[in-house]
Amino acid sequence: MQTIRREVRIAGAAYCAMFAAVSLAWIIRDLSKIEDGGSLWWHWSGVEGPTFLAGSAYHDLLLLVLYVAVGAAALRSAVAGSALVAVAVATIGLRLPSLWYLRSGIMDYLPDGTVTLAQLTCWAAVLASVVLVAAVFAGRTGGPAAAGPTPLGVMAALLLLVGAGGSMIGWQFYVLHKVKWQEYEEMLTGYRYHLALLDLPPAWEVWFVALLAVVAGCAALRRAPSVRPLGLIAAFLVFGIAVFDVVLYLKLDYFAEWGDLPTAGKVNLLLTVAEAVAGLLAFLALAPRGPEAFGSAPPGAAPGGGAIAGWGPPGPSGPGGGAGPAGSGGFGPPPGAAPGAVPVGSPVQQSPGDARADAPPRPSTPPQPGTPPQDAAPSPSAPPPPPASPPSGG
Repeated sequence: MQTIRREVRIAGAAYCAMFAAVSLAWIIRDLSKIEDGGSLWWHWSGVEGPTFLAGSAYHDLLLLVLYVAVGAAALRSAVAGSALVAVAVATIGLRLPSLWYLRSGIMDYLPDGTVTLAQLTCWAAVLASVVLVAAVFAGRTGGPAAAGPTPLGVMAALLLLVGAGGSMIGWQFYVLHKVKWQEYEEMLTGYRYHLALLDLPPAWEVWFVALLAVVAGCAALRRAPSVRPLGLIAAFLVFGIAVFDVVLYLKLDYFAEWGDLPTAGKVNLLLTVAEAVAGLLAFLALAPRGPEAFGSAPPGAAPGGGAIAGWGPPGPSGPGGGAGPAGSGGFGPPPGAAPGAVPVGSPVQQSPGDARADAPPRPSTPPQPGTPPQDAAPSPSAPPPPPASPPSGG
């Protein structure tokens, strides 16, 4: 995907800031209702028991991190458009189930219009994400090229993301085989198994993240710069939900009681740990190496344009056909160089036709020692030369 116009970047940064504030507000709301803030994590997982129904879920924490990271890159990154589309897709996938299960009446016992606030949160997030995707595609423009994933990063993303997504999908087929379809349908649609007001249906969560990981892993084969943000977000979500499950299993002493677990439980634990490792490694493999990997403009250059490498911003077109003076390779001279100086080793050589018409002809042989230099013929409009010696006094 090409880079995007400045106004779309600003709108995307505002989108990220607004919904980061919304996610943070839900988390702060829950922290204010419990004595020990650290126990909110266990409320999200259901370990603490039904002392109160949290409004936020751990997905809000994941979304908060994504909004902050993408919002920071939206104004400078050459792949800001792809990053905004990827975070919008993640928002839609993580908020969409709330649009129907919050209207089913299963949360009507909550007071003070809490359900209404949750509905407004999810509707606003989904609709704003759709508008953002449309704005990004409508606001594409030319700009500096960003670096795509390395061949090693491509292979790591393909193997790790597709492998993690495949293991998650495979486990869902196992669960579907073990339970009745009616029960699995409730796990998929969200009419049961809610641990928080904004919680996701467990099967929906796994299917969405798994499919996103598979798509991102396969898209990495293009080695296009635009696939990097999608792969990073998919890897982060795989890592995030797997770590949440691993911490829960540690709390429940599943690893300490390994010998007492059934075979399916042991397989589930191993797959969860493997998915956490795969998500982390895929994220590290796709992460950019320095600001140039994102195609960020240097300080002082306008977002979406300007110099990407070299010593300075592009100058006016010169006779060499580049963006800067002839012989400079399209960029200005290095600091401290004399005006018009050509960098040493420049492949651009001045052709005979580039010489100025009033320049003196190049001598065919070097001058002899002691020979005064020959000046060019004076221009008709040039002032008379000064006298060779001062006039003698009378």
